Amino acid sequence: MAPACFFNLHTRAILANCTIAGNTSSNNGGGMYVRSGTNIFVNAIFYDNRSQLSAYTNYYISSGAAPVFSNCCLAPAPEAGYDGGGNLADDPAFGDSAAGRYQLQRHSTCVNAGLNQAWMAGAYDLDGRHRLDRFARVADIGCYEYVPMGTIYLMK
Repeated sequence: MAPACFFNLHTRAILANCTIAGNTSSNNGGGMYVRSGTNIFVNAIFYDNRSQLSAYTNYYISSGAAPVFSNCCLAPAPEAGYDGGGNLADDPAFGDSAAGRYQLQRHSTCVNAGLNQAWMAGAYDLDGRHRLDRFARVADIGCYEYVPMGTIYLMK
């Protein structure tokens, strides 16, 4: 399972390029509970999380919170006041989430759908791959970058 994420913040926090999936909570929000604060979520996936307490499965936002979701993959889609743009409500198309593998597949809408940030230029994902796609120079949504299989030839 991907680790659960529980927020109980009274300040500003930024969560970037994370995958929160396959979790079950006995409280509100199977993947995330935003109680307060101005939290920013960028290029994150919240998918297939469950709450035993309520219908708020992937995330729960308390009335005092003001989060912003940008280029995230989550369902249900964020309310208009929380939507920073570029969000998807699609299945992220993980490789094999039942076996704990959350790498994206070729047909995932999360591939090259992330928001580039300055820190990504020399950064790597959890598999040690470059954070920015080698060809499109665009980040994927989630904690893994999709890398196409096959042989690449460089023609000069």
